[in-house]
Amino acid sequence: MTGLALNNLSVGYASGRHVATVLSGVTGSVEAGRMVGLVGPNGAGKSTLLRSVAGLQPVLGGEVSLNGTPTATMSRRQIAQTLSTVLTDRISVARLTCRDIVSLGRHPHSGIGGRLRPHDHAVIDESLAAVGATELADAFVGELSDGQRQRVMVARALAQEPSILLLDEPTSFLDPPGRIALLGMLRHVCTTRDIAVVVCSHDIEPVMRYADTLWVAGRGTEVTMGAPEDLARAGALEDAFRTEGIAFDLHTLTFWQSDEGRPTAQVVGSGADADLARHTLTRSGYWVVEDPADAGVTVTVTDGGWSVNGQMVATLSELHDHLVGRQREDSRS
Repeated sequence: MTGLALNNLSVGYASGRHVATVLSGVTGSVEAGRMVGLVGPNGAGKSTLLRSVAGLQPVLGGEVSLNGTPTATMSRRQIAQTLSTVLTDRISVARLTCRDIVSLGRHPHSGIGGRLRPHDHAVIDESLAAVGATELADAFVGELSDGQRQRVMVARALAQEPSILLLDEPTSFLDPPGRIALLGMLRHVCTTRDIAVVVCSHDIEPVMRYADTLWVAGRGTEVTMGAPEDLARAGALEDAFRTEGIAFDLHTLTFWQSDEGRPTAQVVGSGADADLARHTLTRSGYWVVEDPADAGVTVTVTDGGWSVNGQMVATLSELHDHLVGRQREDSRS
């Protein structure tokens, strides 16, 4: 097959006779042009699995294959020509330009002297363009924002001309728009360049928007695999991230505080104003329900704002304050 394949893989740490298995029996694949989200809570073994697949630490058992060839039979140079990684490790390269960094990706393809040929320079330019960083080519890496820096590191990985790309927590230092922009760029690169991409992240909600498949760590030493929606419906995501008082909402594929014991409310209306009212209700400590018979409060979208059990409010801030005030009064009675 073209892409990455894992067969009964076990990963962890060995020191002398002591072996600590983190994940075991991992069997799955990522085909060219497909994107996998490797997700799970902190400490679940995601990075250990990714680093083991990349050959940065030895596996405890099983097999990793790249484009149908077991890595155990490949040289380090052959692996580097097939698979590239973007890790969380911060390297001190402040006085190197972005072009200098991206050119490092040509090392597996260059000769003994490391001299760059016209083709290498063309690949470097194409890699910078692929991540939208052409204008950053001559900028010093130390002058970049976190988002720009991540794009340049992805360009460096693309300059290896890999068929498989592994990324460990690539959105860790980015703000919410930056996370979405980076993941969207990776999805575009995956599709247009026909690369098998694995994104390791504990930030599951944005990853689910772009990944074709999720690999979920967090249930003992197993990794559960499937489409995001299927795994959500089966309860695998809630099980992996299980935290007291936190529930997974199937309607929005997001984690929220559990609804148990919260006052109930219904929103009557449609469109953005109704959706924002539901968000305000949740933020105000209410459980939004669909059945009017279950609702203690009814919020109705009107032309002039919102009506709370017949009382008008003009802004969502006023709606929030009104709802919180109701809870205070109810707690005193």
